Amino acid sequence: MRFLGFFLTLVVVFIFNIITFHKSLNNYIEQKYHINILATFFPSNSSDEILLTQETQSIQEIPPAPKYPHIKDGKIILKPQTSFLLIGDSMMQGIATSLAPQLKKLNMQVSNIAKQSTGLTYTNFFNWPEKLEEELQEKEFDIIVVMVGANDPWTIKRNIYFKTEEWNAIYTDRIQSILQIAKYHQALVVWYEVPLVKNKKLSARLPHLNSLYQQNVESSNNLFLQTNQIFAPDGNYIAFLQEENKSISLRANDGIHFTRSGAKILANLLLERLEILPDEEEDNLELDSPPLNNNKNDLQPPQQ
Repeated sequence: MRFLGFFLTLVVVFIFNIITFHKSLNNYIEQKYHINILATFFPSNSSDEILLTQETQSIQEIPPAPKYPHIKDGKIILKPQTSFLLIGDSMMQGIATSLAPQLKKLNMQVSNIAKQSTGLTYTNFFNWPEKLEEELQEKEFDIIVVMVGANDPWTIKRNIYFKTEEWNAIYTDRIQSILQIAKYHQALVVWYEVPLVKNKKLSARLPHLNSLYQQNVESSNNLFLQTNQIFAPDGNYIAFLQEENKSISLRANDGIHFTRSGAKILANLLLERLEILPDEEEDNLELDSPPLNNNKNDLQPPQQ
């Protein structure tokens, strides 16, 4: 019996070590279930976590926006063969099922790298600013389309709780990382508002995220696409849209993801903002900001 007890103790210790010290497994559990096992068993009052969030270094010079595409009066003025990069979580994957083929029909180039269970909170699991920089180093894109948030409104690391001053600072820094990386690579950003969801706890947290997205996206002269006027009129989640004499299903059974019809509606919110000019047309339109020196040779890209 003593041997059996000793053996069971070894097994428990072995499993405990795997769970708590296997970094990738801990990161997955944290992202999926919002539980940090390392933090649970090894709490820390250190402020180092906050210091580690300075992901975007200040950039003294950022190149100006190119002639095309640019935003004017809420429209994206662009030409055929404009390249789009779609990033975000599984909600973005849903939008992409409709958006990507529609953009290709308009003679645009599209790359979809959206990945389920990702966001901006758990960067140890997946780091979108880092991934975006890698993609833009390999190939330049003109427009970055983003939807994240459904996986994000939870505690960061050990004790940085949602909506606290520290949490807001860290999360805003990660939003800014994406915006500055895009700006350095002369790309516009189109950022979707996250529609409210069926789960009341999660849904109650999404407006705070959306306010951070909208504030940062619009202040950087990018485009924020509001979705809740359709998907949550009057601030209430709906699964079906009543249109004339028919009912259109918007959301999947889980109350989060989109049906084919819902994805099409979201795709159209972006498509209706596009103003495509012929290749040969000269630009006589005024840009939102005056052109500056366009030499990137001496500039340093954002650092993660």
